[in-house]
Amino acid sequence: MLLDQKRIEEAFRLLEVGKESFRSLEAKLGVPKSTLQRWYTLWLEKRIEERRKALTEIEGKISKLSLEFNELERKFNHKKGLLEEKYKEEKASLEKEISALKGEAEKVKSVFEAQGFTFEEGVKILREVKSLRDEKITLKGQIAKLRAEISSLENHVKQARLTILQLETERQSLQQALSSLSLTYRGYLWWLQGEKPKIEQQKTQLENTVKSLKEHKARLESEITMLQTEMGKLMKNVKELEEAKKALTAILEADKEKANELLSKARELADKIVENAKKEEEKITKEVVQLRQEKEKLEAEKSLLEAAIKQELKNLKQKETAKTLKTDTLLPP
Repeated sequence: MLLDQKRIEEAFRLLEVGKESFRSLEAKLGVPKSTLQRWYTLWLEKRIEERRKALTEIEGKISKLSLEFNELERKFNHKKGLLEEKYKEEKASLEKEISALKGEAEKVKSVFEAQGFTFEEGVKILREVKSLRDEKITLKGQIAKLRAEISSLENHVKQARLTILQLETERQSLQQALSSLSLTYRGYLWWLQGEKPKIEQQKTQLENTVKSLKEHKARLESEITMLQTEMGKLMKNVKELEEAKKALTAILEADKEKANELLSKARELADKIVENAKKEEEKITKEVVQLRQEKEKLEAEKSLLEAAIKQELKNLKQKETAKTLKTDTLLPP
C-alpha cells in the first residue's frame, strides 16, 4: 500500500505528543506495527539531523554576524574617535577665532571711536568680520553632518545587536527541540529494548509454525501419492472389467439363445461395476484436487511465514544496528 508522506509525518507527530499509539496507527494506516516502528525511528533520526543542520547553520550565521558586528563596531569606534577629535579641534579653533574676532571687534570699535575712521573703512572691517562668521556657520554644518553619520552608525550597530539576539533566541529554541527529540528517541529505544523478548518469542513461535506446516505438507504429499496409486489400481480394474464385459458380450453373442438371461444379468452387473468405478474415480479425483489445493495453500502460507520471519530478522538486525549507532553517533552529547 502506498501512503502519502505528509499523512505519515502527521501521524508520527500525533504519536510524538502521545495522541496516537502504534496500535491505533496500525489500524488506521493498515501498516504493521513493526514497520511503523522502523519508519518512526528513521523519521526521528531524520528530524534530529535536520535540527542539527539548522542549528549549525544558525550558529554559522551568528558567528558571521558577530564578526561583522565586531568589525562594524571597530570602524564605528574608530570613526567616532576621529570625528570627536576633529569636532574638538574645530570647536577649539572656532572658539579661539570667535574670541579673537570679539577682541578685534572691540579693538576696532575703540579704534574707530578714537581715530574717527570713515564709513567706508568701517564697512570694510565689518565685511571681514561677516566673512569669518560665514566660515563659522559652514564649520557648524560640517559638524552637524558628522553627528548625523555617527547617529546612523549607532542605528546600524543597534540593528546588528537585535539580529544577533533574535538568532540566539532561535538557536536556543532549536537546541530545546533537539533535546526533546533526543529524549523521545531514547525513550523509544528503551521501549523497543523491552519489547525485544516478545519479538524473540514471536520469532520462535513462527519458526515452530513453519516446521509444523512443513511436516503437514509432507504428510499431505504422502497421502496424495497413496491416493494416486489407488486411483491407478481402480483404473486398471475398470479396464479389466471393460475387457471382461467385451469377452462376455462375445460369448453371449456366440450363444444368444442359451445365455440371454445370463447376458442381461452380466450386462447389468458390468454396467453397475463400471458406474461404481467411475463414481469412485470421480470421488478420488475430487479428493486429489482438494489435497493439491490445500497443498498450494500451505505452500503459500509457508512462503508468507518465511518472508515474515526474514523481515523480522532483518528488523531485529536493523534495531541492533540502530542501538549501536545510538551510543556512537546519533545521540547528541
